[in-house]
Amino acid sequence: MKKALERFFKRQEDLSVAVAFAEAGEFDTAIEIVKGTERPACKDAKAEKVITGSTIASGSAKA
Repeated sequence: MKKALERFFKRQEDLSVAVAFAEAGEFDTAIEIVKGTERPACKDAKAEKVITGSTIASGSAKA
């Protein structure tokens, strides 16, 4: 759990830095920062479908 929180906060920090660069007009730098952040793999297949939108696209998602 601790490792997951550390990854979460690191990603939040990286995204905040990317936003700051984008606000300053440094779009290429912001994009590179975002591309460099790791996104942990989803272990739950059902959650992965929701994240990727495949359940929404197929019309099986409930509002």
